[in-house]
Amino acid sequence: MMNSDLSPATPPLPLDPPGPTTRSQRFWAFPVTRIVLYLLVFTALVLAASLLLGGVLLLLHLRHGSNPQLFMLAGEALAAASAVLAFWIMVRADKRSWSTAGWTLRGLTRPLLGGAAIGAAMLSVSVGVLWLLGCYHVTAITPSVLLFAPLGLYFTVAVFEETLFRGYLFQTLEGRWGSGVALTVSSLIFGLAHLGNHVPGETGWQRLAGPVTICLEAGLPLGAAYLLSRRWWLPIGLHWAWDYFEGPIYGCPDSGMHDPHTLLRVTLTGPLVLTGGAFGPEAGLVTLVVGTAMGVLLLRAVVRRGQWQPLPRRAT
Repeated sequence: MMNSDLSPATPPLPLDPPGPTTRSQRFWAFPVTRIVLYLLVFTALVLAASLLLGGVLLLLHLRHGSNPQLFMLAGEALAAASAVLAFWIMVRADKRSWSTAGWTLRGLTRPLLGGAAIGAAMLSVSVGVLWLLGCYHVTAITPSVLLFAPLGLYFTVAVFEETLFRGYLFQTLEGRWGSGVALTVSSLIFGLAHLGNHVPGETGWQRLAGPVTICLEAGLPLGAAYLLSRRWWLPIGLHWAWDYFEGPIYGCPDSGMHDPHTLLRVTLTGPLVLTGGAFGPEAGLVTLVVGTAMGVLLLRAVVRRGQWQPLPRRAT
């Protein structure tokens, strides 16, 4: 990850040009205005695509409960496509090129696989520590070709969430207020968005613990991965492997959700502060330490490579 050959970095995006004079220029220059507009465009696209998908399913006489994973994949793919299209529309509205937005397809294999290696390593270290502490117990090993089925699902989840949280939102905030504000705000919103994950039986403290820890253990390294390369494939690969190894490979709850087919059948025992309880290791201290440490290492590389954009003096 720290090797410059992994993902050749591009220069940071320039700060928003100062001095909008007219009322409409000042309105458009304000980051929150553009972010809200992006979310409105995204919502409109999702609603339109959902109606279209619902019509197709009705014609095919398919019901939602007939194949839950297929419907979940379709839903996530729809959300990912809508997020990317809304991102493209707003980039064009900002009069920027698609390549400066970090979505170029050329040479995507290396950063995508490099990010996947980092995500897999982070979860492997977390699970390994839980095993050494006597909290992670393998009860069965169940290899199956069905383990490959979630790869597409988790890839679309990664594309959707990285585009939504570290896409237009991140770039717009950074262009006005620098990397620190963009990283902090995007990480907080990303973590707190997981408050919507309902986990049966969890207490109020447990309901808050997972989203709060995700702000640091996931938001920090994912944001730093983007800053390091200024392209989306590194964080997408990291996010993709993080989810896939946590659920289908290591058999742990992923933000409170359970995969039906896992390589390892496991039980987690011990203090909830370590294991994360029903929410999964993401709400535990072990994964918090591992993810935050990786985020700090990546941020050091970001600064060394000159990819950090400081807070401009003119910001208000």
